[in-house]
Formats: sequence, structure tokens, C-alpha cells
Amino acid sequence: AYHSLNQYERAIPSFTQALKLDDQLQGAALFLGIDYCKTGLPEKSIEPLRKALTLSPGDPDAHLWLGRALLGQGLYKEAIRHLEEASTAYPQDLSLQYDLVQSYLSMSEQISDNIYRKDPHSYWAHFLLGQAHEVEGETDLAIAEFNQALRLNPSLQGAHEALGDIYLKKRDFDASEGEFKKELMVDPYNFSVVCKLSDILIQTGKTDDAMPALEKAAQIKPTLGCLQYEIGRAWMREGQLDKAAKSLEMAAALNPTYASAYTLLGQTYARLGEQAKSQAAFQKARSLQEKGIQEMHEKLGTELEISKEPVPKN
Repeated sequence: AYHSLNQYERAIPSFTQALKLDDQLQGAALFLGIDYCKTGLPEKSIEPLRKALTLSPGDPDAHLWLGRALLGQGLYKEAIRHLEEASTAYPQDLSLQYDLVQSYLSMSEQISDNIYRKDPHSYWAHFLLGQAHEVEGETDLAIAEFNQALRLNPSLQGAHEALGDIYLKKRDFDASEGEFKKELMVDPYNFSVVCKLSDILIQTGKTDDAMPALEKAAQIKPTLGCLQYEIGRAWMREGQLDKAAKSLEMAAALNPTYASAYTLLGQTYARLGEQAKSQAAFQKARSLQEKGIQEMHEKLGTELEISKEPVPKN
């Protein structure tokens, strides 16, 4: 009764006594662990929550609260395992997803600190410092650290990409292009870099150079509709309309709700003189756009109705 009334401190002795009388009471172990968490004593909650999971291994609430208790104790790897288990039962729980993100971030920071403490002059230490400086917006320091990491290990994957991203934000396209090309020399199947490089080449009018990168990306992920769209767009700029139509048809087939693909396909068909196909593509694009607008209005209307509901009083 105390637990259901949110009187967690008063509930703890009752659950403790119940477990002394019968240590197989899974519910008592579970609620004792939860109440310790609720009263700011996560270190005391771990034992009863482990007990609850021993008695009922699939209990999502036990996984959830044990994961939170372990997170509070800095045991991130184990916390992630239990929170992941809970997330399969509660995929829409945003607070649970936030706890998962915090666990992963904290574990990442813990690992980074360990690397730096063990060998502050290693290439990994410089790479991690570069990432930290980049997050803080200290781009010059980040560039220096990434370059130092590459001096120590020229084949380090990710460093040239990080430099390319920084230069891209600075709109230094030549430097960014150079770094992305270097990254592909050490990591030739890096899909993200291939796409970023092709985008730069298209933006700077180097469509001929972009096509090999786009086609390579398509080999890595052949079923990605948006990539086929970019290839079609590049072929259009080159005046290769038959090739553009083929890529855009593939983009539309891979993603039937891709309105932009149908619009560009309509333009391509028009330039090829295939008016019937052009009109059909434009009609499909308009239909998808209208459907998208309608769905957006319905969603906004639902959210507005929810916002008008009275807030329950405590």
C-alpha cells in the first residue's frame, strides 16, 4: 500500500520484512529495489533487483530499474545490457532511451579517459582530443590534434574524415575534398565519406569526378533510393538523360513515396520527349506531396487537440 501511495521510504521496511519471511517473493524484491532507487539509494537497490531477475529473468521492470541503478554507480557496460533488455519491452519510453544514451556516452568517456591516462602521447589520445576540441568548437586545436594523430599513424581510419568535416563546415571545399580522398585511401568502403565527397564534387561543378564516387557508393548500398536519386541528378547535369531516367526510375522503385524522385523523373522524361511518362511522373509527385501535406495537417491537428486537454491535477 505504501508503494502505491508513493510513500517509498515507508514501503522499504515492509518489503524487507517480506523477503526475510520468504526470499522467493519476486514482487517484494522488485519493489524493494525500485523504492531504494526512488529514495536516492541506487547502491542499495542493486542486490534486490538482481534477486528479482533471478526469480523472473524476463521482467522488463527489473531490467529497467537495475539498469538505472547500475548507471548511477558508474557500471555503464552492465547498465547498457539491462536497459537494452528493457527497451525491447518499452520502445516508446523516452526516459529509458535517454538513460541508454547517457550510458553509452558515459562509457565512451570512460574508455577515452582510460586511453588517455595509459598513453597520453598515443595516436588514439590525440584523435580523442581532436574529437573533444571539435565538439567544443575549437576547430584549430582539433585540426592540430587530428594531424598529430595522423603523423603517428598515417593509416588511422576516421582522422582524415574528421578533418574533411571541419573544412567542409568552413566551406573550404578544396581542403575537404582532399581529406575525404585521403580517407578513402585508408578506408575505401566508407559509405559516408564516399557520399560526402561526391556531394562536394557536384557542388563545385566536378560532376565527371563525382560519378565514380557515386557509383562506388551505389555498389556499397545498392538499395538506397536517395543515392540513386543523386546519381540521376548528376547524370541530368551531364545531359545523360537516358542514364538519368534509369537511375531515377530505380530511386522511385526503391522508395515509392519519394516525391522528389518523381518530380525529377518527370523533368527527365520531358527532355527526352516522352510526354505521357512525364505527365504520369508529375502527377505521382503531386499526389505524394498532397498526401504529405494532408498527413502533416492531421498530425498538427492531433497535437493541437492533445495540447487543449486539461492537465490533471496532482
